[in-house]
Amino acid sequence: MNILITNDDGIDAPGLCALENALMSLGHNAITIAPQSQYSECSHQINTKRYLELKMAGASRHSLNGSPADCVRIGLFTHKQPIDLICSGINAGGNLGVDVYYSGTVAAAREALIHGIPAIAFSNYLEHDQAVNWDHASKAIAHNFEFLLSLISKKTILNVNFPSKLDPWQEVPWIQAPLEKAPLPLAFEKHQDSWRYTGSYPDRIKTVGSDVDVCFSGKISITQIPLVHH
Repeated sequence: MNILITNDDGIDAPGLCALENALMSLGHNAITIAPQSQYSECSHQINTKRYLELKMAGASRHSLNGSPADCVRIGLFTHKQPIDLICSGINAGGNLGVDVYYSGTVAAAREALIHGIPAIAFSNYLEHDQAVNWDHASKAIAHNFEFLLSLISKKTILNVNFPSKLDPWQEVPWIQAPLEKAPLPLAFEKHQDSWRYTGSYPDRIKTVGSDVDVCFSGKISITQIPLVHH
């Protein structure tokens, strides 16, 4: 299987390396095109007015001075072989509920779907800025990748969120759940004429059975997100 890998945390992000390791350990033909710098919370930004520079960053690895969606567009246009699947992540932080509309990680998967390519977005929720055990996340993907492949389609993004404490050797349930509809808490701190967001992510609303509820309760949430909501 030919897989294009990208993210929004940049080419040097440990989560990207963890995703690459997971997929290559399974013998897939993987190529990486990721932003050369941080593009978190860029949503579905694309660049159509300037040149995008693609640079080698290792064997089958490239950086691009563009957004995650740009990386997908360039990858689909330049790769000589057809891309069977696009995987984005692993994001350092959750992409749950309405977050998916802000996320560059999920936007890369959405861009794939626009072009008729199945896509999976991976994120790891962080509670109170704790560190991610990237090896655990990588192993969880590798051990369950065939299961994820059974769920992919050309009509929906597969959005996967790992809980803050993940042990791939335990039977952590994978639960299909809808997106949380409640918005992030509106809280801002004022400094002179400026405002800074201070909302607490762990304190957000978590409707029972939603992806936020599932992930916050220590399970792995899987959400099928259509390209267009009816």
